[in-house]
Amino acid sequence: MNAGSKLCSKCKKVHAVAADAFSRNKNTKDGLAAHCKSCASAAYKDFYNRNRDKLVRRASEQVLARRRRDPEYDRKLSRDAKRRELSDPIRYARHLERYREWSKANPGKTAELRARRREEVARATPRWADLFEIHAKYKESNRLTKETGILHHVDHIIPIRGKLVCGLHVPHNLRVIPATENLRKSNRLIPELLMGLDIQAEPPSGGFSFQEGIQCPVILLPVLRRSLSTA
Repeated sequence: MNAGSKLCSKCKKVHAVAADAFSRNKNTKDGLAAHCKSCASAAYKDFYNRNRDKLVRRASEQVLARRRRDPEYDRKLSRDAKRRELSDPIRYARHLERYREWSKANPGKTAELRARRREEVARATPRWADLFEIHAKYKESNRLTKETGILHHVDHIIPIRGKLVCGLHVPHNLRVIPATENLRKSNRLIPELLMGLDIQAEPPSGGFSFQEGIQCPVILLPVLRRSLSTA
């Protein structure tokens, strides 16, 4: 047996270490588990089948205890996992493929979600918004996608359906960024993005207001920038 192989103490077969046949174990001399992955998997499957009820009950109790300690834990865990997935080009490609498959399998739900999004954007667009400049942002997104081969999105710097505050669908609240960055940002307000904004147009009023149909206060960018800079 050469240095590049290892004997499984369960099945007594020799496996190439390079083939990733053994799990890592920092407590062993060679840093690898004694059993190959196939044997370890079979052993755990047998153990699980013999102790299924006990294991399920224990796992359920742990989940309930964790939720009592931190009600937001599961949501944060899911959000962090999503951001990790979107930061990896390979995982992001798989994410897109899964979404395409889901959309094909659920055309009704897909149409409903798109209609809801169009409605949200329409509600967040004030009468004084420069529609020509807004359209130019989307043209720029399409141009960059075609020229770079990287999908780009138009992001709302202040989300139009935020938890605490809502932004408007206006040019100075829009920016063109890669899709992966936009999906990682999700529906969050990132104060650092507001400080360097070059605002080309002042809205007709400042402070908090209520845009018709939007259920949270709308904050206008110049006022938010001033409040952050003086905080």
